[in-house]
Amino acid sequence: MGSSAASSVMAAARERGLALIAAFGCALTRRQLTVLRAMRDREDAEIVREHGVAYLGDERVASRTVDALLRACAVKDVSSGSLERYRINGTGREILSGRGETKMDRRLFFGFVIWSLLILFSGH
Repeated sequence: MGSSAASSVMAAARERGLALIAAFGCALTRRQLTVLRAMRDREDAEIVREHGVAYLGDERVASRTVDALLRACAVKDVSSGSLERYRINGTGREILSGRGETKMDRRLFFGFVIWSLLILFSGH
């Protein structure tokens, strides 16, 4: 399926009011993967964010990087009190292991496309 066909399905799905899952359109950047690796390699590593400023140890991390990791479900919120705190979770470790992530992403995407087509052409 080409990109124009996929975008046609997405546009049709939007017209029908179907919600699109954001994870199908996002991939982690090199920087986001570097932050995940640093969290995996350090014992009890946490990203700490307060008032939009985030740190992983001594290193500053862009708030948009933290938000992207949250959207990818690669980190979990372990906040207590006024500080936002995040730790790598099983999904983040799985992303770094690379075990079938691209195959799984493709399966999920094409499953979503097929589901969308079934909904669109069934008349519901």
